[in-house]
Order: sequence, then C-alpha cells, then structure tokens
Amino acid sequence: MDEFRAAWEAKVHKVVLALDEASPELVKAAEDAAKHNQDLKFVVVPYAEGLDLLAFLGVEKSDLPALLAFEHDTNYRYLRPSIATDDVAEFVREFQEGALPRYYKSAKEPKHNKGPVKTLTARSFEKITKGRPTLLMVYAESCPRCHEVLPVFRAIGDTFDKDPELLMAIIEGHDNEVPLKNVTLSSFPAIYYIEHDGQVTQFTGDMKDRETLTFFLLEQLGRPTDSAMYGDPGEELIGLNHDDDSELSVRSLHEDVEPEEEAGEDESDDEEESAEEDSDDEDSDDESEDEVDSDEGDSDDSDDSDEDDSDEDSSDGDDSGDEAHDEL
Repeated sequence: MDEFRAAWEAKVHKVVLALDEASPELVKAAEDAAKHNQDLKFVVVPYAEGLDLLAFLGVEKSDLPALLAFEHDTNYRYLRPSIATDDVAEFVREFQEGALPRYYKSAKEPKHNKGPVKTLTARSFEKITKGRPTLLMVYAESCPRCHEVLPVFRAIGDTFDKDPELLMAIIEGHDNEVPLKNVTLSSFPAIYYIEHDGQVTQFTGDMKDRETLTFFLLEQLGRPTDSAMYGDPGEELIGLNHDDDSELSVRSLHEDVEPEEEAGEDESDDEEESAEEDSDDEDSDDESEDEVDSDEGDSDDSDDSDEDDSDEDSSDGDDSGDEAHDEL
C-alpha cells in the first residue's frame, strides 16, 4: 500500500498495479514487463494488504490475480481480471497503445430489476442502453435532494411505461462510475438524455418540476409538445392512453369543483325542473276542471231559463183562453 500511495502521489502518467493473491509468478512477470517499459510505474499490491484499495477500485476477490492500469490525467482505468502470467506482456502493450477497453467501478447487479425505471450498474450500462434513447438519473443514496427528485422521475417513467423506444433508468453514482462520453459528474442528482448514438445532453431545469422535465424529454425525442397531446401548463400528465397508443390523457388542475359534485348539482337541477313541470301540469288540470264546472253551470242556467220561458208561454195561453171564454 505504501508503494501504491507513493506512485499515486508522484503523479506518474501511467501506473500498472499487479493485484496479487499470493502469486509469485505474477510478480515475476510484472518485474519483467517493467524493465521494458521504463515510462510506467509498476506496483504490486498483495491482497491481504489491499482490501480497502480493492473496495475503492471495485475489484472483487474473484477477479484476482489481476492487472489494473490507470492514467493520472484522465483517471481512466483498465482491468484484466483472472490474468495468466503469459498475458502480462500483452496487457501492458495494449495499454501503451490505447487498445484496452475502459474499466468502470461497478456495484453488484440488482436481484430484481423490473418496472418502468431500470436500475443500471457500470457493468450493465452499455449492454442495456446501447442503441436506445435513454433518460438517465444519477443519484446518491446519501443525497436528500435525490430522494425528492426520484418520485418525479419515477412518475415520468410510469407515464412512458409502454413506450417501445425510450429507456428510463437510474444509477447510483457513488457505487458506480457512470460510463458517459465526455461527462464529468460534479454533483448529485444529475439527469442526462442519451441519444441512440451515445451523445449526451444534460437537463439543466428544475428536476422537481414534472412538466418541465417531461417537455425536455419530448423535445429530445423529437416528439410534439403541443397542448392537444401532452397538456397545457396547469394540467397534470396522468399516463399513456394505451388504447390508441398515441396520446397522453390529462387532468385539469384548475377545476374548483370535483366532477362528482357537478354531477350532483346537475341531478338537483333536473329534479327542480321536473318539480316545476309537475306543478304546471297540476295547475293546468285545475283550470280544466274549473272550465268544466263553469260549462255545467251555464248549462243549468240555460235549462232554467228555458223552463221559465215555457211557463210564461203556458201562462199566456191560459190567459188567452180565459179571454176567449169571457167573450163567448
């Protein structure tokens, strides 16, 4: 460990660590390679003395014996696990030529990784994201603000759950070195849109504003952000309409009355209108009855009048007869 610290502090451009698990053959091969590569600093790190270093580098006991090379100016690292003695010279040559794939410290793969938002590690990053547009959130378990943003990010993941193209993913930034091109993480949380060709665009808006982050995503995807499909400001995206796979349904946040209450008011208005109609019908029936009674009364009066006229005629007849009898 002392030799490693000396090599690190000396700022040697390139360092090769021989991570040893009691392998004298590996040490001998590293010494031979050092003689032919004077610009490199070789350090042997015995496993028993380098547990903290191995944990820091993300190297597990199952990877030993191994060679780990790194560059001071870029901090890039290159690992060859379970290396054989005969492979040491080849590893050093490829390192000098820049032909080694970059190594990233990685957490273990999660046991369960289902749902709309996938959990990535440095090891699985390229395999899962390759060729897919990805919205990635880098967070830290110890970051309080990260835990405020995560629910918003997951809600957007729910919205785009059935999207056949987009990948929504998160990665823990302390346990994993994030394999992003030309990106240096300076703080958590951080959100990036990764195009299918690996180009990266960082989101710089309010991470806790769901609408702003959604619009950023749609713009990066080249999809419309008009109100007809994704809602005006003041409307909440509540999920994909999976029946037609084309639109997002929205729920207005400006309504003062719940839909159930409005329905209740409509029913009340209908009942009042119905009551008024019933009242009008009853009034009409009363008027009709009054008219019938009036007609009957008029009929009775007419009959009485006819009878009176008849009596008068009869009386006149009697009087005429009396007059005739008197004349006789």
